[in-house]
Amino acid sequence: MLHLDIAQRRRVAGQNPKERRAIVCAVTNDHAFALGSLIAGFRRYNSDFSGAFVAFHDGLSLVQQDQLRALWPNMEFRPYGADIIARRFGKKADLSRVQAQFSPMIFAKFELPDVLSDYDKCLWLDVDMLVQGNLAEIWNFDRLAWRPLPEGAFARRAEVMEEFADLRGDGSLPLLNGGVIGMARGGRITTADLYAMAARLLAQTNTTSVDELAMYFLAASNGVPVHLLDLRFNHPVVAPGARNAVIVHAIGPDKFWNASPLQLAFPEWARNQLEWQGERYAGPQRLAHVQAATPDLALKAARNRDYWQQIMPIFGRIFRFACRWICKPMARACGSFIQQRHSYA
Repeated sequence: MLHLDIAQRRRVAGQNPKERRAIVCAVTNDHAFALGSLIAGFRRYNSDFSGAFVAFHDGLSLVQQDQLRALWPNMEFRPYGADIIARRFGKKADLSRVQAQFSPMIFAKFELPDVLSDYDKCLWLDVDMLVQGNLAEIWNFDRLAWRPLPEGAFARRAEVMEEFADLRGDGSLPLLNGGVIGMARGGRITTADLYAMAARLLAQTNTTSVDELAMYFLAASNGVPVHLLDLRFNHPVVAPGARNAVIVHAIGPDKFWNASPLQLAFPEWARNQLEWQGERYAGPQRLAHVQAATPDLALKAARNRDYWQQIMPIFGRIFRFACRWICKPMARACGSFIQQRHSYA
């Protein structure tokens, strides 16, 4: 278990409750830029936040850590590599199915109960997010907080729900999106419990959402009260109204750093990136051929789409004409020919 040293503990213990709070994230060393951009956006709108940032990482260099501290001086770094994950799960757990789809850093949210040995409240944030407003209201929870998924989410996980029906409590608790999770002391959920539940899910089901489902089943079975967050505190980037959200979440493969349409729609992410003094994303760009991020190519792409939208109705009319005057007569002729052949037989 990784904790603050004695001097840090004394300092935290002497703080008022608003200062004994932490934003918790997890990042691989090749995505330090994503955490840097998240912090840059957060501090622009949250100057009233006096707590800490806790970053779980798999090998951030001392230079990268200093670059992040330049954005938020009150930062704590906790190692979270493959060896730690394997030790938490045990030798028998097969993580390959999940790691084929997600970063192993998703499991760092299981460390939240241990983080609470040093803080009163913590807030987990995925690093593929853009903060667009003040988060003061989000802290108004007693034990747990998350943004609920729509009711249809249960149907998509019907087999898992049936397998673990005895852990759903009265069934009223909605499923969660794990991008934003608030947790306070006294929630009756431990770090060891979360890893154990995730290991059961891996062994007994085919699901890959083990991080979210482990949190859900433990909260439901232990009767932990959950404060349901408004959509604006974890707003999917593809859902209407993202521009007015406090936190926009780039769920899926298209991120603010690698998807041209998002770079065009949310230029403030690039502004946040300018405040990060470390290495920036240099990988491939997605969807640039469809919606480019630069003004010249974006205009060209828009004109191409406009051209095709204008001529598609023409093609539609031609297609309907062909079906009426060519395809149908040909079908009747073929039918007659087949009938004649059958009559000769």
